[in-house]
Amino acid sequence: MSIEDDVREALVSRSARVIGTPDTAWERFGSRPSRPSPGGRLIAATVACVVFAAASVLLWRALTPARTPTVRVPVPYASASDLAGKLHEGGLGCDRLGVVHGILQPGVDVRSCQVNGVEVWLWVYQTREAINGFRSQPEPGSWNGIWNVRGPNWVVATTDGQAAQDVHEVIGGQILGGTGSLPSISIQP
Repeated sequence: MSIEDDVREALVSRSARVIGTPDTAWERFGSRPSRPSPGGRLIAATVACVVFAAASVLLWRALTPARTPTVRVPVPYASASDLAGKLHEGGLGCDRLGVVHGILQPGVDVRSCQVNGVEVWLWVYQTREAINGFRSQPEPGSWNGIWNVRGPNWVVATTDGQAAQDVHEVIGGQILGGTGSLPSISIQP
């Protein structure tokens, strides 16, 4: 007896224990399997839908490019009107400019407007001398209750932290302040 004969006999004896005789095996092979109950089919369909939805979400996440955060690089502005225009384009309001009364330094354009209903002051340093003075000033962070969003030649000052955050999201800059007291200037819209 060879190894092949031993294997063949082992398979035949094992299959006979599982399916019976060859005639029984052919009967089982030719007969239709029993249909599951309607409840079983409903459960199977629900599971298939859940698996399909989960696979779709995973596929969508795999094929969607990763989002990179948008970093706003602050740019210089020529005037307070230009700065207000950029805030207005960003959906923050700032559509009516007020005028500052008082003595201001030459080469500095100062106006007020409202960002989402909160008054802000726009300071734009226009001349080389004014910009050099602006850059040599300490960061205006020691005024009580005043938030400053500072750019390369401008500052947007407000008493509302959320307005400062909104300005920062639209035009960038560095948010400073929140402590100290407001310098005295008279603003008339």
